[in-house]
Amino acid sequence: DDLKIYKNISSLNDCALLQEDINAICLWCKDNGLDLNIGKTNVISFTRKTNPTHFLYYLENSSITRVTIVKDLGAMLDSKLNFNSHATYVVSSCFRLLGAISRFSKCFSSVYLFYVLYRNIVLPKHDFCTVIWNSLSATASNNVERVQKRFARTYHFRSPSHDLYDYNEVLRQLQITNLASRRCSRDLLFLFKCIHSYHDISSLVTSINYHIPGRNVRSSRTFHVNYSDFTSPSGRLQNYFNHLESDGIDIFNPNQPHFRKCLLHVLK
Repeated sequence: DDLKIYKNISSLNDCALLQEDINAICLWCKDNGLDLNIGKTNVISFTRKTNPTHFLYYLENSSITRVTIVKDLGAMLDSKLNFNSHATYVVSSCFRLLGAISRFSKCFSSVYLFYVLYRNIVLPKHDFCTVIWNSLSATASNNVERVQKRFARTYHFRSPSHDLYDYNEVLRQLQITNLASRRCSRDLLFLFKCIHSYHDISSLVTSINYHIPGRNVRSSRTFHVNYSDFTSPSGRLQNYFNHLESDGIDIFNPNQPHFRKCLLHVLK
């Protein structure tokens, strides 16, 4: 029941053409007895220009509200596509869930059950579509990591251990990685599935650029990534693997459990 209309805008003429598309959709809906909800209709421009073209679009004689952040299929998309707003949304949601399970798990006889709840309730919220939004700045990544640090601190002080609190030691005891490494692992597993045709997405497969070395070249990187592509999902995934392949990970081995095991060993 959702519809998205998009167009590359380079001039006011493009804006007029987009308005014609909106009018055509309105006419089609009217002919087929479908009502459009203007209250749930928004327009957003994805650009990094200082002065982008902002055109006032209309839907059935009502102006469409312009926004800078929109939620689409669970992901918060901002006008610059840097996903910092989504990272903030994830942190807020995870803290609410963590606070809830922390309160009603106080009476549990085993602190491990607190970890089970965290793993099955909080982590899935963090893991959702990380391949899309993981191009984070160091500041945003550290902000996301606060979620697991709070969990680890609560877990430590509820456990019978009298050792001084150490975040990495708690992760080692639970055999889990930090959230940044967890997202990296999911990124590389997604790249593995694209290469081995688990995902039939032609646009992603064609964006994978293999590095063809010339003679007498010492570089052994698997993928060729342009510097400008480092923050795009496909470029980021390939760049991640180029930095890990020296650890003996073979992404062309079709054995997925073996690849996952190697990732956990390297990223732990």
